[in-house]
Amino acid sequence: MTVANRKTPTTLYHYTSYQGIDGIFRSKSLWCSKIQHMNDSQELRHGMGVLAQVCHDEHKDLFGSNLMWNTTERYSETNVFVCSFCESGDLLSQWRGYSNGGGVSIGFSVEKLDAAAGRQGFQLVRCEYHDFKQKWMTQLFVRHFLKTSDPNKTPEEKANALASSFITTAARFKHSSFREENEWRLIGQRLLGQGVIKARTISNGLLPYTSFDLKADIFPKRHLSPYGANDEDIGVSQVVIGPHPHQALQGTAMWILSEQHEVHVPQTTASQIPFRQF
Repeated sequence: MTVANRKTPTTLYHYTSYQGIDGIFRSKSLWCSKIQHMNDSQELRHGMGVLAQVCHDEHKDLFGSNLMWNTTERYSETNVFVCSFCESGDLLSQWRGYSNGGGVSIGFSVEKLDAAAGRQGFQLVRCEYHDFKQKWMTQLFVRHFLKTSDPNKTPEEKANALASSFITTAARFKHSSFREENEWRLIGQRLLGQGVIKARTISNGLLPYTSFDLKADIFPKRHLSPYGANDEDIGVSQVVIGPHPHQALQGTAMWILSEQHEVHVPQTTASQIPFRQF
């Protein structure tokens, strides 16, 4: 997990609809969406553009004027999959944007998410929104890459290797207008033809995704619930019921849902934001 200059939270929140949490509890997994299909139209392309600009400004003698621009343009279509989280479990913009005016935020243990990420070839990272920080991180990355790369490789070979190794970092970079989200991400790459990339229907089309397994191991940790169920620990620390005209009833229903799917939910709370959607 990459953390820089800020305290790492112990809990991260995933905002979703009631249908979404039902699917997460049923499958005991998260669906990570292909990054090019997300709400920021410049996802990945923005970060790869930072790389191309740094190489153009500081390493033009090696890569020339256009090599890195052409290379990063190709790599901007790579199959990268992400799942988004927020440090706040009760944020108005998130309720509006990701839960259709209602829904929940699921609090996950950062420690358990990070461990699951390591087992599945993902990284759990904080997004970076500031241009100067993005440029600085990229400069350090490129300098280290060139210092340790094979001097016998051609500029084309180096450009491809650099772009390929930079993809996860590029997926962290977002346009500054999205900074309020204070987003963290699970980021991973998947190859076509391996059966792990699927597509699902959404309101206006199809969305490619891959599953991120929340099960701890073959023999998962279990908790005996007050109702006698043997609930599985998938890293959930709490569920926040979003703004709703009947929050108390939804809270009760959430306990029933967790028991139905045998998922351990230590705590259910209610949003304190007086938001309603007409």
